[in-house]
Amino acid sequence: MLPPTHVYSLIIHNKTSKEMTVMVTYSNMIDNTLAQHSVVVAAGEKGVAEQRTFAWNGATFAVVITAVDVKDAQTALTAPFPGVDSPTSDYLITIGGKQKPLKQPKKERCEMAEEDIAFKQMQREQKKAEKEAIAKMKK
Repeated sequence: MLPPTHVYSLIIHNKTSKEMTVMVTYSNMIDNTLAQHSVVVAAGEKGVAEQRTFAWNGATFAVVITAVDVKDAQTALTAPFPGVDSPTSDYLITIGGKQKPLKQPKKERCEMAEEDIAFKQMQREQKKAEKEAIAKMKK
């Protein structure tokens, strides 16, 4: 049996140049109720969606975050959240900022014939000689 993938609290980084409002949906798993809470995060700042609890039959339970909606950004996340494989507090969400480019898949190595290997080596040597000649001319 796997552990639950619950998220209890969020840390929200706003890397945009404007204030952002984030709507966080909390779900009470025992009585199946939802509550929404808004977090306003200033430009370039961090915001926190705190962990919430409720009491039931004399015990205190955590309320689970099941959705995050960034207003005016047309962006939303719903549970299960990416990268969560066990109960998590302070789940990191970043709005804006520099996106990492997608990388091309690595090329598969293939066997080459001896003559192809020799030809490739000759091309490399010619390119190296050209670069050296250009560097000498610039001096």
